[in-house]
Amino acid sequence: NNMAYYDGYKLLIKGDFTAGDHLQASTVFTKLPGTDGWGGIIFDNQTGKSWAMENCVVEYTYKTNTALGFQIYDSRGAIAMVNADYLNMKECTIQNNTALYGAGFYAENSDAFMGTCTFANNSSTFSGGAMYMEAGSTPDFQECDLYNNNAGTNGGAVALNGVNNPSFSACNVSDNAATQNGGAFYLVNGAGAEINSCEIYNNSVTTGNGGA
Repeated sequence: NNMAYYDGYKLLIKGDFTAGDHLQASTVFTKLPGTDGWGGIIFDNQTGKSWAMENCVVEYTYKTNTALGFQIYDSRGAIAMVNADYLNMKECTIQNNTALYGAGFYAENSDAFMGTCTFANNSSTFSGGAMYMEAGSTPDFQECDLYNNNAGTNGGAVALNGVNNPSFSACNVSDNAATQNGGAFYLVNGAGAEINSCEIYNNSVTTGNGGA
């Protein structure tokens, strides 16, 4: 149930994809020992597909490449979705990932459901320690835990940029940190979010506003 990847290698999904089973040991997507990290799981320019992940761990991605010829998802998200739907995730853990933006999860014009998932100890150079979402993205997060994530600029846990409307229900968002604004959430350029029955506490900022 364990899959390990070399530096920079990524799992680019084409077609349907199913991983994990709550009745079995966790399926772990991770790096090979002695490497900096790997390139994550990518859902790119596909709609009407059936993607499911259950009881999976996605960890130790290292996504900071902005060289000419690389795609946007090469610097964002252990799980990255670009013009893609629909991903159904349950009881998954996204941890110890590093990226320029949204180290745990990145979405642009994409849709997903995540239930009882954990985003922990993820770190971004810029915005969105755990996740970063851009225009046209409406994921639904239910009973998820987001803790100990860190952003170098804004949105220690979550950064939203552009007109999108994800929902967070019965989630625990705690102990996240941002250097500038929004220790828990940071919304900009018309972004919105539905936040219902969530516990948001112990989040902090170093120099800006909105520690939550």
